[in-house]
Amino acid sequence: MAVAFAFLTQLFLCLINTELWTAASERTAKSALDSDESPVHQPTDASALDMVSVHMYRLYDKYNRELNRPRDGNTVRSFKANPEIVEQKILYHFNLTSMQDSEVMLAATFHFFFDKRPRQQRSGLCKRFRSPSCRLQHLHQPPSLRLLFRGASPNAALGPLLGNVTAFPHRRGDWQVKDVTQVVKGARADGQLLMTAEFDFGGKHPRYRERPSPHSLPYVLVYANDLSISEPNSVAATLQRRDAGSRDPIQNNELPEVVEYRAFKDQELWDSTYLPQKPKPARKERRRKGQENSDGPGGSQILRFDERTMKKARRRQGNEPRLCSRRYLKVDFADIGWSEWVLSPKSFDSYYCAGTCEFPMSKVVRPSNHATIQSIVRAVGIVPGVPGPCCVPDKMSPLSVLFLDENKNAVLKIYPGMSVETCACR
Repeated sequence: MAVAFAFLTQLFLCLINTELWTAASERTAKSALDSDESPVHQPTDASALDMVSVHMYRLYDKYNRELNRPRDGNTVRSFKANPEIVEQKILYHFNLTSMQDSEVMLAATFHFFFDKRPRQQRSGLCKRFRSPSCRLQHLHQPPSLRLLFRGASPNAALGPLLGNVTAFPHRRGDWQVKDVTQVVKGARADGQLLMTAEFDFGGKHPRYRERPSPHSLPYVLVYANDLSISEPNSVAATLQRRDAGSRDPIQNNELPEVVEYRAFKDQELWDSTYLPQKPKPARKERRRKGQENSDGPGGSQILRFDERTMKKARRRQGNEPRLCSRRYLKVDFADIGWSEWVLSPKSFDSYYCAGTCEFPMSKVVRPSNHATIQSIVRAVGIVPGVPGPCCVPDKMSPLSVLFLDENKNAVLKIYPGMSVETCACR
């Protein structure tokens, strides 16, 4: 009796485990969205609701949490496949040409959607008894497939073989991932940046007549360290888009249509930011000056403010500290014309440094030894023309930016020195 009870208990536990495994195998790509690293910023555009976009937003949130210690480099590039049906087989083309020479590749992963798995033949014993142990054994043996990566060839339909990787799709979800670091490194070293991937099931290939869904296309993620990201003006070199008709090179460091203003003295900037309204001249004098200065619509015009506006501006300016300190500044990428390709963040707190560094300087402004000596020399006046120390950023923090490159692929970069933490006199 005890033996029969133990046998029934084991059979019951096997049935429960079988049901759990079956439920786990029916999870779809939605399980990836419901994971612990679900993206906080969901894409708003309907065409961006594919897995590569969701994955890049998830990495963006992850990099924001680990901003000062990026373990996977400072750059992540995504490459979405362009499918093509050749002889009822699907070839997935990848354009890797947007990778820069300054980016040292650390790793590369291949992500693919795999829901039509070939059924394995069971043994004769399992076919006869159909016991739960056989069902569990079948579940523990997922099918395998090979990923064939080829380069581009202008004279042949299939280019040279770059590498093949064997994958064993797991049953925890339909989205699978495979390390292809050596394949992508070899393709890059050989200049084969137009890469093609093909699934090899070993037996009879499934026949395809229609292109796969855009939401199930495979994609490649490349993790790299960009060595040029710490160079001056790196954020503009990678994020700034210039008009195709502009002939000025980006290296001239000039903004288009910049209006030049006369130089103000330091005291003028503090005491009179707004130009005061001049007293009204007599009627005859106004008539004479109007005839002399009638430059037409294109003439120089200076904004005038009434006394009430002037008092309000002085009151607001007086509330700001005169000593060197950090001031609030929020930068919106739409205001500088970058919102079309910058996906996230839409804006960020940049801050800036402003204020005086006059002698004697307090420890609050954290002056350097050179700044202290320079302020003394200026105060004594022995050497004429020596300016005072400047209020500049002392400590700055990086910023993660998710944007689209020239091929409309999502790119994640961590730019150093984007937000001011503290200011000092230097």
